[in-house]
Amino acid sequence: GGLLFFGIFAVLYGLYTFGNYIISPEPMSMDAVFKPIIALTLGLAVYDLGKTIFEQEVLPKTQHVSETFNAKTLLNFSVSIIIALLIEALLVVFKISIHNYKDLPYASSFIAALAFLLLVFAVFIFLVRKSESAPLDTHEGGLDS
Repeated sequence: GGLLFFGIFAVLYGLYTFGNYIISPEPMSMDAVFKPIIALTLGLAVYDLGKTIFEQEVLPKTQHVSETFNAKTLLNFSVSIIIALLIEALLVVFKISIHNYKDLPYASSFIAALAFLLLVFAVFIFLVRKSESAPLDTHEGGLDS
């Protein structure tokens, strides 16, 4: 519940902050745009994490839901986290290109790490699909009728 609340709070904070920047008589800077986007992205990712934990940990105990491994939920959660990280990486590159080019290697390291994460995620999807399509062998060591 706390994660859901914090996610909603961060989204509302991002919207409130952006609304204040629009209403403010001061000229809008790029930093003023980055902060609400970061808050929105973080809020949506935290909300999705809370929703996933609720679906996996609370609902199976209160409803008749299978407790077997559900790869689809993990995949949905991972996709939302990866998208949030990619948005953050894009914002980091823009912010660094506006302020200080000497920090660009840090942003490229972040993007390289995300590329590796995408590669691992693709392998995971491949293995899950392969295991779901593989037929189960029921004749090994079993009783023959």
